[in-house]
Amino acid sequence: MSANLLSSVCVDVYHPMYMRLLGSMLARCSQKKDTLLLYGSVGVGKSELARGYIQDSLRDPDLIVSSPTFTIEQQYEHPALYPIHHIDLYRLSPKDQIPVDLCDGINLIEWPENLGNKDSLFPSRLEITLTVKTEGDFETSEDIGEFDSAGHHNATLSPIGDEWNHRIHILEPYLQEIHRTIKYSEKSVQRLQGLLPMINRNKE
Repeated sequence: MSANLLSSVCVDVYHPMYMRLLGSMLARCSQKKDTLLLYGSVGVGKSELARGYIQDSLRDPDLIVSSPTFTIEQQYEHPALYPIHHIDLYRLSPKDQIPVDLCDGINLIEWPENLGNKDSLFPSRLEITLTVKTEGDFETSEDIGEFDSAGHHNATLSPIGDEWNHRIHILEPYLQEIHRTIKYSEKSVQRLQGLLPMINRNKE
């Protein structure tokens, strides 16, 4: 395989809980020095995906994961004793220096448009672009979290490098289960959560 961008995987996401589960699935195949770049407008689900990723990585589904919009970074300690950096670059420009060591753990970076030269910083990475395809009402009274608009969201996962291509290929059948789950229900959430133990965690 080439070390460049290969085919992307598109996942339709119809509820913020499903976006968190997408993050959980990605966390199951995480390893030290991973970088995930999260693209998308305000309220499209970047922080929800990061929340699911961090909660699953730390084995704590009740962990409060706040948006780092004002702090630039929130740091969490992975059970394998390296940091997970949740970074929001919205308030920075490509010329600003990021006050974080980006080489010592895992990076979840929102607004990576302000990152500068991502190719030299992260030659191996996963780029995730979130969009709202159609707006509508959720058929539930559940809180929609940090989704500014209800309805049909989409996540496009673009792996850069052989390692990420391999992992996304393994994850694709599980991602398609989220893609096919149009209606929200507790039963659907439980079914998707039941898939998580089938995704082997990488050796940490």
